[in-house]
Amino acid sequence: MNSQKMILKTIRLIIREFTQEDIDALASLLGNQQVMEFSVAGPLSKEQTQEYLMQRILPHYANHGFGLWAVVYEGEVIGYAGLLSQLIDGENLVELGYRLIPQYWGRGLASEAASAIAHYGFEKLKLNKIISIIEAKNGRSISVAKRLGMHYWKDADFHGKVTQIYHLTPPHC
Repeated sequence: MNSQKMILKTIRLIIREFTQEDIDALASLLGNQQVMEFSVAGPLSKEQTQEYLMQRILPHYANHGFGLWAVVYEGEVIGYAGLLSQLIDGENLVELGYRLIPQYWGRGLASEAASAIAHYGFEKLKLNKIISIIEAKNGRSISVAKRLGMHYWKDADFHGKVTQIYHLTPPHC
């Protein structure tokens, strides 16, 4: 546990950086057909997951100070949630993304993680906008985005797929 950097703690979740030791849990998540139904890449093999971890997730922490983080519930990694830099219509934006293994769907855990991360993004990182990139048919993700207070912004091409972009701005005090 020493090599794992905790980012946030909610009532039920620990949100922390991924490490190489998380490869099996991450491969189980990213290899799941249900979880990856709306992914531009589709389900990933363990080798593809390892590459994604080493080339995208872990370097993102060092390069940006944030990234996709492990969502831990009752001691188990049940998915990820976090912030990623994305290029949308030529604009650099920060996406709030989330994926949980299906047995944890419908419990409010994705919303709990996403809400805490959005707050972190605005309060700690001083972001002025957070987006979510969601396929129109992905009702579960749209529901999470709307529970956070996100609103539909526009359609955009994302890796050759037309997606809906939802956005959230900091709460006004």
